[in-house]
Amino acid sequence: MEYRSVASDPEWFLNGQSVGRSPLLTALQVAGIADGTSQLTFTAGGVKISPKIPVYDSPAMAEYLRAQGVNEEQLAPYLDIDGDGFSALEEFGFGTKAGDGSSRPYIIGVLVGIPGTPEQKFELVYPRRT
Repeated sequence: MEYRSVASDPEWFLNGQSVGRSPLLTALQVAGIADGTSQLTFTAGGVKISPKIPVYDSPAMAEYLRAQGVNEEQLAPYLDIDGDGFSALEEFGFGTKAGDGSSRPYIIGVLVGIPGTPEQKFELVYPRRT
C-alpha cells in the first residue's frame, strides 16, 4: 500500500496548470521559471507556495561560452543568445555554438532493424558535447 502525504508530496502548477505530483519539466520551462516569465507553485496545507528556484550556470559552461566570444551579460544558462530557439544551456549540452544562429542542435529519428519484428526499434540520433 502506498502512502502519500499532502504536505510532503504536493501537487505542482506551472502558470496555474497542474503538472502533477512529480513534474518533469523541459529546459524551456525551467528557463521560463529562471527568468520569471513562468511561475512554478504548489499547494501545501491549503497554502499556495511559490518557491524560488535558482538556475546556476556551471564554470565549464561559462568558459565554453566565453571561448565563443559571448559577453558576461549573456552567460545566463536560460538565454537564447543567438535567437535560434535554443538556450545557452541546451547549446552547451549539444556542443553547438551559442552565439551563431545557424549552429543549432538537431535530433534525427531513425527506425532500425527488420520491419514488423520485435527487433525493430526507434532511435534518436543527436550530437553531444564531448
